[in-house]
Amino acid sequence: MEHWLPYALATGILFGLQTVYIKKLSRLFGQYIVMAALFLFAALMFVPFLNHFYVSDIPAFLLWSGASFLINIFAFSLLYTSLKEAPVSMVAPFFNLTPLFIIFTGVLVVDEHLDAGQVLGIVVILAGAFLLQFNEMRVYISQGHFSRNLKSILLAVFVSFLWSFTATMEKRALLVSNGFSYGFSINLMLGLYFGGRVVLQKGDSLMVITRNKSLLVLGIISGAMAIVQYQAILLQKVGPVIAYKRAGVIISIIYGLFFLKEKAGYYRILGAVAIIAGGFLLA
Repeated sequence: MEHWLPYALATGILFGLQTVYIKKLSRLFGQYIVMAALFLFAALMFVPFLNHFYVSDIPAFLLWSGASFLINIFAFSLLYTSLKEAPVSMVAPFFNLTPLFIIFTGVLVVDEHLDAGQVLGIVVILAGAFLLQFNEMRVYISQGHFSRNLKSILLAVFVSFLWSFTATMEKRALLVSNGFSYGFSINLMLGLYFGGRVVLQKGDSLMVITRNKSLLVLGIISGAMAIVQYQAILLQKVGPVIAYKRAGVIISIIYGLFFLKEKAGYYRILGAVAIIAGGFLLA
């Protein structure tokens, strides 16, 4: 197994958990509190590694980190709205489109060209991710929920498009630093932004973040995901890494089988097989 694969696989698992937790917490807290907790606790995860802080080209680092910061403000705000207003099983597949967009933005931003096998692997993984939730999607469409949640679906597609830029910008920032330097900086900046929005809102306090264990868990998951994701991106092209990250949707089938005692339908089994096959193509 290549060195980047364990990091990419861990990224996918943690991304699936992160999505579930954001959906869960969106029922209890407002957008700014959830996102402040996510990024502030994630930034703290990098503190033990600050002795490895390194930047070789400060102007380039500030440029690409700043661009990623600005786009991620919009992306995560839209992510929260999309998950809050629609069933997670309906919108989650559309977050998986990021690797497809990266086929083009990777060339534009970091001049990374994928070979035919890598492109095929990405497409197969995306197809598998959709198949995992095909039955749910079919039910939603037959019951008319799809049209009622079209806004959330379109937001999810747009978030995927924005993430295709932030992922490639991350690569540019990482090339002049390392995963610990960029990870701490971007999470701290986003945490301070969303934390500032909490403070500016009347009646809200950042102290609520310290009193809720679920918010802490979300931050730990997000910080751990950032650590392994940045290491994977340093070792491999962006497209394959993010394809594995989006394959984290397989967490939904595992959760359904073992905790909700759901039966594994034909499409779910086929989807899981497709994700595994796509992984072999990328490897």
